[in-house]
Amino acid sequence: MKKLVLLILIIVTVLATADEDPLTINTDEIRRIAHSQAKEDSSPMIWYAAGCSLSFWGIFGAMIIEPTPPVAALIGKSPDYIEVFKDYYIREAKRLQTRAAGWGCASSGLASVATIALFFWYWEAGGYPDFYYY
Repeated sequence: MKKLVLLILIIVTVLATADEDPLTINTDEIRRIAHSQAKEDSSPMIWYAAGCSLSFWGIFGAMIIEPTPPVAALIGKSPDYIEVFKDYYIREAKRLQTRAAGWGCASSGLASVATIALFFWYWEAGGYPDFYYY
């Protein structure tokens, strides 16, 4: 009788814990960690300056250049964790650097348009020098 109860107890325990896989990874937690790490490692001022100075080429470079995730965050982790972390880290870092380059390109374009508009407004308002006319 004791053997039967023990066998039933083992079967119930195995069936009850069958859904819980100890090797599964929590992708939401990894995504949160990768997002905060990418935000911490990004350099938006450099990409903003690239967008200002290189215009669309700065945005293109921000979209193409892949940042490398920090090795210290990956030491001792499982291969599945490393794969998910690298994917989210690269995706988030590219998004941040592309956004910064886009803002740089937009602000540079607006400054150029404003400068040209002010020049023509000044020219039409009679601000041109008289010595150009002979």
